[in-house]
Amino acid sequence: MKTNISIELTDEERLNLGNKYYKKKKMITRYDLNELVKKYIYDVLEATPPTAQEQKQDPLLAKEWSSLSQLKEHLIREGQTIITHFDGFQIVVKDKDGYHYSYILDPVGLHKLKTKDARPKNYDK
Repeated sequence: MKTNISIELTDEERLNLGNKYYKKKKMITRYDLNELVKKYIYDVLEATPPTAQEQKQDPLLAKEWSSLSQLKEHLIREGQTIITHFDGFQIVVKDKDGYHYSYILDPVGLHKLKTKDARPKNYDK
C-alpha cells in the first residue's frame, strides 16, 4: 500500500528536525523527512512489546517513558551505559559488554533492538 500521509511543519519545526538529523543548522528536506519517517515505521514494525522476561532483564522496558529525552537523562544519571547516539528519534547505547542497543519509543512503549549501528543511513551527511 502506498500511503499519502500529510504532515505540516513550520520552518521552525523543520529547522529543529534538521538540527537533530544533520547536526547542523539546516532545515530538513522533504526527502530526508520521508526517509526518517520510513525508518521509524520499519523500526516500529520490527519491534515487539517486551516480554515479561525481557522486562525482568531490562527494567527500562517495564517503565513508562514520556520521551526519549527523559530516558536519556535517566541513563546519564545511572551511568551504566554509554550513549553513542541520540537524535530525539532514537538512543543508541553501548553496554558494559560492548553490545550496542537502539531504544525507540512509540505509542506501544519502549523497544530495545540489538544493533551494530542504528543511526540513519545518511546520518553522517
